[in-house]
Amino acid sequence: ARGVGGAGVSAQLLVAQREDARSRLGAHQAAIRAFGEVAAAFVDARALDDVLHLIARQVCALVGVTRCSVYLRDEATGLFRGQVAHADHDIDARIKVLVAGMPADGFTCEIMATKAPVVVFDAVHDPRPIRAAVRTFNIRSMLGVPMLLADEVIGLLFLDDEDRPHA
Repeated sequence: ARGVGGAGVSAQLLVAQREDARSRLGAHQAAIRAFGEVAAAFVDARALDDVLHLIARQVCALVGVTRCSVYLRDEATGLFRGQVAHADHDIDARIKVLVAGMPADGFTCEIMATKAPVVVFDAVHDPRPIRAAVRTFNIRSMLGVPMLLADEVIGLLFLDDEDRPHA
């Protein structure tokens, strides 16, 4: 009986590993499709805002959030200027006037320093994000992702769900 029980556990483990592999494969295939759409947009020579909207939409779909804003580095100032956003309503005009990367913007400064994604679990109480942005956009938690080119941060993606915290 002992051998049978062990075989049952091994079979269950094998099934769980296969399911995990299928899930990872599905996520991998979704990412490849998303990047394929973005590459096709470049080949079609679309306007920059159109390509950035496509990137924001695809990232939202891949990560499972409803909002993504895209900022690009201004060569003259080294700061990041809002370009476009994907959300459940048009917020591009509000994003285009925003600037990220000032010394008081601890969230963006951390992303730039580490060149890695940074998560803020409680944006209301965390001192790193800009308070006005947290209030204006009803941010509860957020993910900041650097866009890198040759180990240089050339842009930023800010992802969140309005009014919904993440753990």
